[in-house]
Amino acid sequence: MATRSPLAGPATPYAALQERVSGLGQQFLNFEQATTRGFQQVESAIAALSTEVRAGGKTQWQLVVTSVGVLVAILSALGALAYLPVRTGMDQLAGETRALRDTMTPRSEQGDRWRRNDGDLAAHEAAILRLQDRIVPRAEHEEKWRSSERAAAELQRQIDDIKRACGETWSARDALSGLSRRLERIEPTERATAR
Repeated sequence: MATRSPLAGPATPYAALQERVSGLGQQFLNFEQATTRGFQQVESAIAALSTEVRAGGKTQWQLVVTSVGVLVAILSALGALAYLPVRTGMDQLAGETRALRDTMTPRSEQGDRWRRNDGDLAAHEAAILRLQDRIVPRAEHEEKWRSSERAAAELQRQIDDIKRACGETWSARDALSGLSRRLERIEPTERATAR
């Protein structure tokens, strides 16, 4: 079977079969014409024989048998030449039809696949509906995010207020000097206890 191109549609094998059938029909017409010519030749040969027989008075059986044998051989050859392409074409067509039947999926199997696909589709739709029920809408998320941003801004404002209040009463310089005084008090006592 001829290979199909990827662009060929599903009707391409049927078009090829149609073309072969029309070719076989043409060969059959040629065979019919050749057969008709052969019969005409046989008829003319028989007419010639009958005129010879009438003319000679005595039947020449050797000539009759030889002529009939030649005519039968010619007709057999013409018939074989015309029938052989038809037969090979029919055999090839039958083989291609068998190959098409082998590659086609039966309708019952297609029905099973369609039912299975319908079931799968229904299951997927049910799963999508379940997931949609569990999904929180974007607007709700955005409201939650705005609320978190307001809370963070409020906490930052409170921290800034505390820093300002403490910064005015107790500066970083005051804190460092207080720590250094404390360190000076602790160091002599540490050395005395270490001895």
